[in-house]
Amino acid sequence: MGRKRILLYCHDGVGLGHLRRISRIAAKLQQRYSCLVATGVREALWLVPDECEILKLPSWEGIDRSRARRRGRVPAIEMDRQEAVAFRSELLMATARSFTPDAILVDYRPFGNFGELREMLSGTAAKKYLIHRGISDTSDGSELAGSATEEIADTYDRIMVVADPRLSDLAMTDRYCPRAAAKIEYCGYIVPETTRISIDSARNVVCSGGGGFGSEELMTACLRAADHNPYIPMCIVLGPRSRMAAQDLGGIPSHVKFLKSTMDLGELHASAAVVVSSGGYNSVLEAISGGARIII
Repeated sequence: MGRKRILLYCHDGVGLGHLRRISRIAAKLQQRYSCLVATGVREALWLVPDECEILKLPSWEGIDRSRARRRGRVPAIEMDRQEAVAFRSELLMATARSFTPDAILVDYRPFGNFGELREMLSGTAAKKYLIHRGISDTSDGSELAGSATEEIADTYDRIMVVADPRLSDLAMTDRYCPRAAAKIEYCGYIVPETTRISIDSARNVVCSGGGGFGSEELMTACLRAADHNPYIPMCIVLGPRSRMAAQDLGGIPSHVKFLKSTMDLGELHASAAVVVSSGGYNSVLEAISGGARIII
């Protein structure tokens, strides 16, 4: 008999933090199980570890008119919202039927983008686990808090909170119903296994835009700070989803290393003396793992 199978789902978020977290979970599980990561995030092709397999769904900004406009692009396959949800939902249901997972892990959004997971989740006997970072965005309350937790309790076997219960009381903050609260299990933070890499100086500063979307103002401020501190080596990483380019920043000082994106972002964070970031889950943990001071 072959290894048990796990299907891991990551919604198409604005940033890349959810995918980075689920990819790290998949990398560990792959040592004992056969893992398939399903997502529409284009960067999955280099974020998901090579030992795992990927089901690349059509991205929301590639098929949904309103999401495409938000990202400043033209959809590759133009659909209205109802069509797009049905399209991706059918692909996910077909995957569950063919892959026959023993367990399904869903990161953060319990029913996916616009409820695209509901039919798949209700149609499989697989064990279902919701992965939650311990903090919900206020805009997601209708899916994650209050009365919405009744449906979560009906659907999921466990709610795995990847945080410290001393810092995050999810059941209280999000007003969980008693049945959902009883399914919470705290697992601790998903701390990356990073290797410190050699960079110019022990006093280096890494300014990171994470995934890059919406980080343009922060990165511009970091470059201004670099102009006033010519003796401190700095590395500015915009992030793959940033709308900025080198020419948008004007002249880049010689003591500043400029990167649009890098596969070694975790290692850069862990190797820095100071990390300046927007305070995402992964960026903060990577910086802490190397002992960096953090400016958010």
